[in-house]
Parts: sequence; C-alpha cells; structure tokens
Amino acid sequence: MDTKLKILILDDSLTDIKLIKYEIENYFSDIEIEAVTNRKDFIIKLGKFKPNVVLSDYDLPGFDGLTALHITHEMYPDLPFIIITGSANEEFGILCLKRGAYDYILKNHLQKIPVAIEEALNRYELIKENKRVYDELRESEKKFRLLAENAQDIIFRYELLPQKGFSFISPSVTKITGYSTDEFYSDPDLAYKIMHPDDKQIFDKVDKGEIKIDELLSFRVFNKDGNLVWLELKAIPIFEGKDKIVAIEGIARDVTERVKLQEEIKERQEHFEKLADSTTTAIFVYQEEYFVYANKATERITGYTKDELLKIKFYELVHPDFRELVKERGLKRQKGESVPTNYEFKIITKYGKEKWIDFTGNLISWFGKPAGLGTAYDITPLKNAIESLEKAQQRWMAIFENAPVGILIENSMGAIVNVNKKYEDITGYSREELIGKPIHILASPENKDKVDEHIQRILRGESLDHTVESINKNGSRIYVHLIETKYILPDGSPGILSICEDISEKVLLENEIIEREKKLRTIFETANEGIAIADHNNVLTDVNKKFCEMTGYSREEIIGKNFSKFFLLEEDQKGQEIREQNRRQGIAQQFELRLRRKDNSLIWTRVSATGIFDDGKYLGSFAFFTDITEQKKLEKELKQSEEQFRLIWENSNDGMRLTDEEGKVILVNPAFCEIIGLPKEEIEGKFLSEIYSYNPLRK
Repeated sequence: MDTKLKILILDDSLTDIKLIKYEIENYFSDIEIEAVTNRKDFIIKLGKFKPNVVLSDYDLPGFDGLTALHITHEMYPDLPFIIITGSANEEFGILCLKRGAYDYILKNHLQKIPVAIEEALNRYELIKENKRVYDELRESEKKFRLLAENAQDIIFRYELLPQKGFSFISPSVTKITGYSTDEFYSDPDLAYKIMHPDDKQIFDKVDKGEIKIDELLSFRVFNKDGNLVWLELKAIPIFEGKDKIVAIEGIARDVTERVKLQEEIKERQEHFEKLADSTTTAIFVYQEEYFVYANKATERITGYTKDELLKIKFYELVHPDFRELVKERGLKRQKGESVPTNYEFKIITKYGKEKWIDFTGNLISWFGKPAGLGTAYDITPLKNAIESLEKAQQRWMAIFENAPVGILIENSMGAIVNVNKKYEDITGYSREELIGKPIHILASPENKDKVDEHIQRILRGESLDHTVESINKNGSRIYVHLIETKYILPDGSPGILSICEDISEKVLLENEIIEREKKLRTIFETANEGIAIADHNNVLTDVNKKFCEMTGYSREEIIGKNFSKFFLLEEDQKGQEIREQNRRQGIAQQFELRLRRKDNSLIWTRVSATGIFDDGKYLGSFAFFTDITEQKKLEKELKQSEEQFRLIWENSNDGMRLTDEEGKVILVNPAFCEIIGLPKEEIEGKFLSEIYSYNPLRK
C-alpha cells in the first residue's frame, strides 16, 4: 500500500484493546492504530482519523457494534468493519454479516484478526473495483444510447433467442424508412416484410449459411411512402458459448443517393463511350504507364483490341525514334508539368506497320487520380503526300501550279520564295508581289509575334497543323488552315513548305456552331461533317446543316425520305442493304459511298456509320459523311498526269535521258536508245563516259 494502514478500534475494555493491538502489530509492519471506548469519541475519531478498517466490540455501555456499523457505513459506504464479540451464537454472526460487517471474531480467537483484516481489505478493493467498472459501464451505456439515438445510421440489436425481435433500434430508422421504432419492436418480421422481393434471397442465404453474417450487404427496402431506399448493412453475430448465435448487432446506412450517383455516372460513362466509339478520331486515357481506356477508333488505328491495349504501356506503341519523347511528356503531363499539348509522332501497329498520328494530350482526373487524355488521328496519308511532294516537286511542278490548295514556300528567314496560283487567289496578291516579302505581311496584327516562333519550331523538325487568321491584299481578314513542315530548298538550305486552304466560310460556320454548342452542348450541332440519322426502316429522321450543303437539299426536303432510295444510285443500293444488315448486328462501318445531289450531280463521301440500340433493340443508325469528291478528282488528275508524262517520255522522237549529279544514267527513253545504238539495259546505271566509249559506232 502507498500509505500506512489505519485501524480504528472501538472497545470499552483497555485490556482487550491492548490484546488486539498486539495481534495486529505482530502481523503488520507499517500501521497506525487509534482506539476509542465510547460513541462520542468513536464518531469524532471516525471523521478525523479516516480509518481503513474498523474493529468494534459488540457490547458497549449505551452503544453496540451494529449501531457503530451503521454510523460507519453512513460516512464511508462499504468500509471494512469487523465485529469482535464474546458470543458464539451463529445467528448473531449471520445478522452481523447481513447488516454489512465483513467478518466477526470471537474474543477467544483474537489471533485471527490480522487475517480477517487482510481479507476484508482485499474484499474492499474488489468492491471498489466492481463499483468503478459498474460506473464506467453505466457511463458507456449512457454515451452509446446518446450516440445511437442521434446517429444518422440505423443502429440495432436483433435477438434470435429465446424469442426473435428487436431489443434495440435507433430512432434514425423512422427518418429512413418512415416506420416508428415501436412498429419495429412490435413486429419482429417488419424489416423482412418491407424488403424488396429480389433482395430477400440475400437474407435467405444468410439463414442457410451461404453468406456470412459479417459480410457487407447491400439491399433495397420500401419506405412507408412506397419509395425504394438502398441500405448498406454491416452486422456481427453475438454468441452464447462458442457456436450458439443468440443475437445480431449491426449498423445500416442509407446509401440511396450514393447508388443514384453511381448509376448516373455509369449512364454518363456509357453515353460517353457510345459517342467516343462513333467518331473516327482515336480517344484514349492512360494512367501512370498503362492505357485504362480506348475507343474503337484507337483499335482501328493501332490494330490492337481494347483488352490488348489495356495491358500495354502507352509508349510501347510508339516508334523507337519518338518513344522516349512521348514517354517523358506523358509522365510529366500526369505530374502537372508543362509539356506541348499537340505534336506528331509515329507508331507501330500490331502488324508492324508504321503510322503517323497527330496527337493532342491533356491532363484529367480519372477515378480520383491524374491521368492523360489523348486524341489522335491517322495522318499517314497526309505525311506520305507531303513526302511525295518534296521528292517530286521539280518533276511535278504542274501539280504545284494546279493544286486545289494554296502552296507557299519560304526560306529560314521567313521570306517568301514561291507561291502557286491558288495561293494568289486566296490572298489576292500576285506571285510577283509576294516573292521576297516577309511572311509577316500576311499575318493579322495579333498573330505577328507568333510567326517567328512557328518558323523556329518548324525548322527544328516539328510539323504544324493549325488554323490562323490572315490579312489579304484588300485588308480583310480571312481564316486559313495551314499544314507546315520543314522543306529542303533547291539550293540545299532549309525552308518551310506551307499548304494553305481558305476556310473562312468554314470558320464562320464553325463559329456559328460553337455559339450554338454553348447552348446545346451536343456533338450533333458542332460536327464539321455531314450527319444523318435514320430509323430502323432506314427513313431519315434528322440531318445536320453540313449534310444539306453536301447534297443540295434542305432539311425539310430530306426528313421522312428513305436514305437509299433518295440518295443512292440503283447499282449502289444492294451494297447499302448489306451494310444495313451489318449495322443491325452492331458492326460499326467505314466505307466510301456516292451520293446523288439535288442537281443530279454525284459526290463521293467517306462514311462512318454505326447502329443505335436500346437494351439490345435496334432503333436505327447514324452516320458521319465527309465529302472526298475533290480528293477523288485530284487522285484522278494525278493519275492522268502521270500517264501523260509516261506517254510523252516513251513516244518522243527526241532522245531523253535522266542522269544524277555524278553523271550516272538513271532513265532513258526508246529514242535515246536508238540514237546511242545500245539497248536500255546497257545504258541505265552506267556513266555517260562508259556509254560513249563503249559504242564507237554511235550516231
């Protein structure tokens, strides 16, 4: 003990007091003993001395031990109190114990006093500990009830044995279900009764042991108003013994709003995926190093399926020449660092084919974590066209002059070297007025500062595909679409080749569409391609403005018409019927198709079509139409030009040869062979000096 053991003796016999002290002092070492002989002194000493144990004689003049016991416990409840008496009556001893005495000792057995004191002290400590635990338990129960009665979640205890029913359910159950706690107390099966029929099997499986009680369960109930409420339950079994479950305690939470939000997110995601899969532009998301989403256009461009892409690191598709650049920018973008949003690079498809793509990247949040959103489209045909143009620019100058797009060549200082006829038409300047002038004269005031930056980027090897605002000769503003790339000039110095298309009308239309987008936010009204929507009978229900422009019809003239019968030639309708059957099977398609315009002229279009389904039911289809008539015409003219050149070369009466800069013959025509007197095989690939020395009989 931390302090001295204090013992108060009440006895009218001084001799007995001495004997009692003797027994105590021989047993305990660190003690303090006080003795009194009457009631008055006992009460005073009891208040001042504050003993740990009281030893009291039973028979005292005008006083007795039971009265002393009562006074003691009035002041100090449960304080150890031992009665010392000369009576050996068993009934007396029982009476003392009932009144609250810890023990009673006969005066002829005073040697038992120390042990009795020790046992009484131990019992007293146990009583105090039990009281402390009891008080803590009551306080804990008080806090629990306060918490349960004010909790938003439903807190309950459901008894299974001996009788089923709620022994406690928090008031929040009324707010969530509309039923009062009394209704749940009075009807043990109410919770099961209001459960959605499809979800009752969950608890049937719990009863059968197929689902553990302590698993997290989600189910639906009908509240008192008949509305569905989603609940999430976490419960624990209460055992009696090792295996006998007698009750279930748990917490049920209203997760209706969360479920609605999850369903809304799922619906939006499905809507997004439908829209994303309907475009020809690749759309994908990568997080850390791996793809986490890819649309169908991404599959078409790369050759990989969606499942295959989700197992691939985003930079593993990239050509080795660009891989480290793309990887570095992709990882930095996810960290929020500044990197270019648009650039071009090559990829290698699943089948080993190299493709150029135009990539645009942005930082987004994907399921709470940073990720990269990428869009890309295949510009391999464009790259190949530019490369072919660079190699054949001297040979095919006619293409340069007659191209349906404007072409401008400038040197590394930004001075204009050459322009074609179409460029003159676009700007209003003649070739003579432009050659030698700085490119800045064509830039709008707000874009002049960007011109030098663009020149440097292109000279470093970056290709630009962008739309700029320019100033033509009469001072009016025009919008031009530029594709600019590094170009080697005839003198071997670096320059820039710009392919220019006047898209002023297109930009004005796009601006109008953008303004409309702010109000409607729909892809339908912002598309730059013709869009047509048909029902399950292939009857047109809506078209956009671009489609009307392409066909020459107004929207009113088109709506309600059968697409095939209205726009297709008879020989093209059979193929369209087959494609229609494929769309009914959920197969998205890309194909080229001729359309008959209102003036009976034909235009070529590139079509991207897909079916519209609702819960598996085919409702119709929608398609994007791109006018490729000019492209087809250009391809035809190019082919004719090649054929004409070859015809002239092969049939000319003049000998013609093509040699490289070292004097080696690359190509000769029949007339040259006849003049030289040697067959073609003995001329091509040899130096002129060899040819002439080899045939001294040449004409």
